[in-house]
Amino acid sequence: MRSVVIIGRKSIERMLGLLCIIAATLIFGMSVKAAGPEEIAYVYLDEDVVGTSGVQNIVVGFQKEEMVIGGARLFYQTEFGTEGIVEAAQILNNTVLFQKEGMEAIGTYQITGIAYLDGSGAEQTILFTEKGITASFQVVQDEALFVPESGAQVETYSMNEGKQMVQAGAETAEAAISETLDEAGVTEAAVLSARSGERREVVVAIGAGHDANHPGASANGLREEVLTLKVARYCQQELSQYRGVRVVMIRESESCPYNSTSSYCLNQRVKDAKNAGADLYVDLHFNSGGGTGAEIYYPNKNYRPDLSEEGLSVSNKILEQLSALGLTNRGAKIKDSTLAGPSGQYPDGSKADYFTTNVLAKELGLTGIIVEHAFLDHGYDAAKLQDENFLRQLGTADATGIAQKYGLVKGTWQENQYTDVPDGVWYKEAVEYVRDQGIMFGMNDEYFGAAEPLRRAHFVTMIYRMAGKPQTIYTDRFLDVGNGLFYTEPVMWAAENGIVTGYDNGMFGPSDHITREQLATMLYRYAKVKGKDVSKRGDLSKFPDSSYISEFAQEAVSWAVAEKIITGDQGEINPQGQANRAHAATMMMRYTQIYGK
Repeated sequence: MRSVVIIGRKSIERMLGLLCIIAATLIFGMSVKAAGPEEIAYVYLDEDVVGTSGVQNIVVGFQKEEMVIGGARLFYQTEFGTEGIVEAAQILNNTVLFQKEGMEAIGTYQITGIAYLDGSGAEQTILFTEKGITASFQVVQDEALFVPESGAQVETYSMNEGKQMVQAGAETAEAAISETLDEAGVTEAAVLSARSGERREVVVAIGAGHDANHPGASANGLREEVLTLKVARYCQQELSQYRGVRVVMIRESESCPYNSTSSYCLNQRVKDAKNAGADLYVDLHFNSGGGTGAEIYYPNKNYRPDLSEEGLSVSNKILEQLSALGLTNRGAKIKDSTLAGPSGQYPDGSKADYFTTNVLAKELGLTGIIVEHAFLDHGYDAAKLQDENFLRQLGTADATGIAQKYGLVKGTWQENQYTDVPDGVWYKEAVEYVRDQGIMFGMNDEYFGAAEPLRRAHFVTMIYRMAGKPQTIYTDRFLDVGNGLFYTEPVMWAAENGIVTGYDNGMFGPSDHITREQLATMLYRYAKVKGKDVSKRGDLSKFPDSSYISEFAQEAVSWAVAEKIITGDQGEINPQGQANRAHAATMMMRYTQIYGK
């Protein structure tokens, strides 16, 4: 039985040294935040949340083991736009350790890239946004952090034959690392690297610009509203061949979807994309007025810099595909509003974007881009656009760029795709059910992570998906929930509706493992928000550990027992026990089969 070491953030004694951090990361792939498709193998951040006077250890590992690195610098940006550089603290073969000390401000810090000297002494730069790598952490006031007193204690877990996580030996970091170094292998390292988070369904809304009521540009016998619909359909056909993505068509005929002649149409298209749960809204257009080639407008860095970065990344991927078709690459562009005063500002007072698609999508919490494929009034471009096959190629190029951005793979879901969900296991039905319902997904295409402890942020996100991703507004309600994170909107929405309340110290605890009673409580509160009848109560006295149920969870657990959402864990409720992903999938399936979403 191989051990998996999870080193406590503040428990690593200096005697282990910085190299132990790197060595452990190389072997175990701990806390992997993201993986790039080419040079970068992983990015590891030691802390999810850091105090203003704290230190963040950041390890960047490259794929080529024989790589020689002569020096390195890491680039970061705060949510307020402040940029900074961190010099390498230690280099070991193809792995670099950076230590960020002295935080400029509270909020979200985004790691944006790395520059390093290769074996020839030339400086190479990798921008994370271009590689689809997202790595960030939160900075809060020191007094908002709760750091338990401990020595060099670590928690060591193993996966037993029943695919369950159990606590193992090794009580010091040094012993745990030594013990695991002897036994760790490539197969387990690959599994551990998948534990960076859940691979979820990507929702892409495709908008065919203009319509019969809102005609676009026209030249050389070409009409923009006709071409955009054709390209949108081809894009949908191609993108639908990938797994892990849901495609939403906003306009499916030449008619206006709303039979409107006003700006209501454009605004409603973006709102429909949001209501469909879209992560990305792609507004397809064609250009005129002089020029040649393709260009894409993505949102500026104001208000939601994370959406700007995502927009730039997907725009560049699409432009690479369009330029491969012989179109001039005019670049990914930002255009700011020309309006003065509040009309040209985002809610935080920063300068808004110029185009409605970019503005409204950002305010609704999704990424909106405008793809201008070619110029109708330019002879070279127009000649290509007369060819139906070329229009098909445009749609395919858009889809391919999107697929590359989100790491999508062609093919359908396999009946038994997850290696840790074998036939006959008790949670197999639930795993397949929540996947098919779009509630919960594997940590990658082959690993569901059934035995992995579930974190509070992940479960709130699942409930948020089940609710249809309602619109919400960011507030600094919780000290450890910054803007622009994958769980920001779910937590804000859940807090607004009383589904979560957080801790007394003002923290939400997004990375904390969720307990069985907390999971039941959130589902119970969600059912009440949806107006469901939650009056049933079960007999808790039949469980010998019922006295350990917290006061806040009594009603919820009793309800869950009555509805058989909770059936017991070897004859006990185990209310304080950690819920793993298999437990969560099973409870979610039982809930939706009774109440629906």
